[in-house]
Amino acid sequence: MVNRWALLCGADFYLEGAGRSKDGITRKIPNLGGCVRDVNNTFDTLLRLGIQPEHIKKLTASVVTGASRPVEPEGQWPTRKNIERELEDIREHAHTGDLVYFHYSGHGVQRSKLELLPDEDDEGSELDGMALVVTDVLRGGPYLTGYYLGELLRRLVREKQLRVTVVLDSCHSGGGYRDDLPEGLVPRTPLEDQLGGTWSEEDDAAEVSPDAAIADGDAGLAPEFRDTGNGYKESWLSHPKNCTVITACGAGQVAGERVFGKGTSREGILTHWVIDILRAFVKQRLPSHSFIVDHVKYRILTMGSKAAQTPILFGQGLCEFFGQYDYFERAACFVTKRQGQTIEIGVGVAQGVAPGALYDLMPNNASFSPGQAGPQARVTKIGEFTSTAELQGDSPDVGPEWLAVLHTWAFDPPKSVWFAPTDQELTRLALESSLQEIPGLVLITGPGTGNCIEIHAGESGNYELLQHGQRLTRIPSISLKDEFAGRKLAYIVSHVHRFQALRDLALRPTSQYLREADFSFTVEPDSVAADDKVYVNVTYTGRSYARVWTSLFCFTASYGVVKLDPEPDKGQIANEARRGIAIEEFWTDMQVPPRARPDDPDEVEDTFALFVSSGDGGPISWGDICLPSLPADDLLLDKLLDIERPDLEEDGEPGGPSRSAGEMERNPGGNQSGKEKSTRPNTRWTVLQKVVRTASN
Repeated sequence: MVNRWALLCGADFYLEGAGRSKDGITRKIPNLGGCVRDVNNTFDTLLRLGIQPEHIKKLTASVVTGASRPVEPEGQWPTRKNIERELEDIREHAHTGDLVYFHYSGHGVQRSKLELLPDEDDEGSELDGMALVVTDVLRGGPYLTGYYLGELLRRLVREKQLRVTVVLDSCHSGGGYRDDLPEGLVPRTPLEDQLGGTWSEEDDAAEVSPDAAIADGDAGLAPEFRDTGNGYKESWLSHPKNCTVITACGAGQVAGERVFGKGTSREGILTHWVIDILRAFVKQRLPSHSFIVDHVKYRILTMGSKAAQTPILFGQGLCEFFGQYDYFERAACFVTKRQGQTIEIGVGVAQGVAPGALYDLMPNNASFSPGQAGPQARVTKIGEFTSTAELQGDSPDVGPEWLAVLHTWAFDPPKSVWFAPTDQELTRLALESSLQEIPGLVLITGPGTGNCIEIHAGESGNYELLQHGQRLTRIPSISLKDEFAGRKLAYIVSHVHRFQALRDLALRPTSQYLREADFSFTVEPDSVAADDKVYVNVTYTGRSYARVWTSLFCFTASYGVVKLDPEPDKGQIANEARRGIAIEEFWTDMQVPPRARPDDPDEVEDTFALFVSSGDGGPISWGDICLPSLPADDLLLDKLLDIERPDLEEDGEPGGPSRSAGEMERNPGGNQSGKEKSTRPNTRWTVLQKVVRTASN
């Protein structure tokens, strides 16, 4: 049986002292008011989720008016010494494969603000330079640095193979952005002059791993610890294995606490919304970390000017929050409004949506299973980042905060297909029937123009697909004798048209665009051999007063669209750009996909596409554009389309093909055109592209 363990830390009270003052003056860090409440609310939630109370430890420092110290005994304060003791206790008592939850609410700081390190704009994750400001730091107690906390948690993973969830509801901006805080927000970071600006011997000791001897066999478990160039070591938490970290915000933002609703007491914004979604899953399997982060981001957006922070996720996003299960999740957006049978969903033309697209709808505390029955809505009007859709049938429960997942895409303007063979009538009829399920995809009666895909009978006994007079390469070979050829051909031409429509988002009118000159986007070399690496670098050089966000995708030679950065399982929608700092910087291997036919070319092209948005409403999600690659093997299409080959009946003839449960209903409303104004009027976006050619060895 797998046990679950939790250590919850909340620091409201901060001892005053001169232990870090260069001038010997006693200093005081402002007390907070919501951290102990965060711990107590989290404790109650964990009990509801079935965690045994004896497996939950609390370290808190509470404020009582007039008291000069926390009301708790010193051994129960959230100090580095006590935190290390409790994590060591979990390590000793936990069994292999158990689950651990670590929560911290309190002040945090970037070490670059402590007057002895370079500015935080240098390279490195905010977790590398992060320090949690525990209760006794002004008395000379050590900060709990990101490096040291990472070492403590890494030891749990290495020695007991524990899976760890970490939530850090603290700020790491180090006293920045204090003049324009949202009204009612109390920041969880002290001002620089309140810290005294010194780094103690105990702090230096905290930079020595608590378990410095690392076996060679652990090389794959954690990165080599190196100097980041900022004067501090890389934290394992920046790239953890079997561990997921959720922070309240990035290094350039302010996280804090405030009063919610009609209450009178403050709570941490991150903790409040994490608990909000967890309580919706009592007596159910918990959602993934990515799901939690997406929910929190959405709820923070609904707060408007009351909050200005974006949670960040590090590590494995698609594993269950404080659980064992690994998820496969499809991109989802939120239902934002409902009026009668009309709803608004949070995707639009910028993400490739067209009138007629069909979306599956589900509560935000439900897990999605492919093929499950449930409410659906069909898009009727589109804006840049939102769409209006009509509910299909009676769906009284659908409302704001429900999720919408793409079921069937659509094309506007329409795309055409011509089936040339005149002696394959059954295949043509099956093709026509399947195409009618996809709004905007039309079977025409003669040769087409433009991007029309033509289907011909090849001399090899397989169908050939042509566009602009050229054969489409790396397309699965479909036999002229395949009884399911019509359905397979419909899938292929729909997929190729969808791929091309998404790739052509870069060709939209420039009125929405950010300046291309504001970005340095490099992918080099632009011609390589298979298995060689290319270097990718994206740096923002502009001076936008609005926040700028980027997401990097690759349009592959096998008609797939893959998100490269932020990595999909990290739960981050996009990376925030900071002027002059590399947003994306990495090496990636280039591959040549398998040939579908012997005469497929040796060289292929992949397109790296940088999707950029800027505005006041937070990052734009482009997850809807992801596409699986077309398989080279025709037999894999059977699985994709839920095709079951019937056994031969007694007379030797195959049984009649049955409609697959996974097939989509025919579009009842046709392709209704129409556009509406975007609800993100201040948001601009653009797509930058770089092509790399890769040749087989």
